[in-house]
Amino acid sequence: MKQMVTAILTVACVLALGPAANAADVTQPAYKAASAPVANWSGIYAGIHAGWGRTSGNPGTASLSTTGYALPVLETQNLDLRSNGSLFGGQLGLNWQVNPSWVIGVEGDITGTGLKGSATGAPMCGPPYCVFVTTVFGASQHMAQDINWLASLRGRLGYSWGPSMVYLTGGAAWANINYSANSADAVWICNGGGGGGAGCAYPASLNSTKAGWALGAGYEAMIAANWSLRAEYLYYSFGGGATTSVDGTPAAACQVATCSATYTFWGADIHTARVGVNYRF
Repeated sequence: MKQMVTAILTVACVLALGPAANAADVTQPAYKAASAPVANWSGIYAGIHAGWGRTSGNPGTASLSTTGYALPVLETQNLDLRSNGSLFGGQLGLNWQVNPSWVIGVEGDITGTGLKGSATGAPMCGPPYCVFVTTVFGASQHMAQDINWLASLRGRLGYSWGPSMVYLTGGAAWANINYSANSADAVWICNGGGGGGAGCAYPASLNSTKAGWALGAGYEAMIAANWSLRAEYLYYSFGGGATTSVDGTPAAACQVATCSATYTFWGADIHTARVGVNYRF
């Protein structure tokens, strides 16, 4: 009888304490918050970009010379070839997410540009041929520099949190550039001051692909499972420029024995700001 009473009391205690224990579990505060999902940046991606660019750096120079009489070699002109224009292109890259925070990668891109700069000036005559430095009436000099496309192959180092990433990037770069120039002598220069007849013309053009480097930074954010948007700044530097010398073509009435021109296009520095979209495979 005593054992039966003990068993009944035990069961009663369990039934009584069960709801209380469950209630305590329900009212127990949750101290551990769910962590934010981590974006997966690893893999191959491809995309397009568009933006705006501007060039800076030294101006182009043009110098003319004639032989066959004692008249001046005209002073070298500095012509401002800086420009700004639109950009549009595509990129292909590969990322490795080495841990939840750090991402390394490599990216190649090519960008068509509207960066076309040109300037026209008038040659100057100085002592001893001219008493004062003065503009030569009737003469002109023109130079143009058109950047057709930019390309780069860069490494990337990014820091990610949640769906976002900031990154630094840098590497090798190339630019394809058309250079052109032309000048015209004044009539009196052509004929040794005797007047009459046409002067020399000095047309020149060349195309060159320059090698340099690019450096920049950007921000990228996942907007869907496979899609991301980015905004970035890239600075390109191309040294060396280009120089060409051409013999002038005198008109039949010109008394000059020979005439020539030298055009120097200095290296280009380019600042770009662009936005893009990427798809991850």
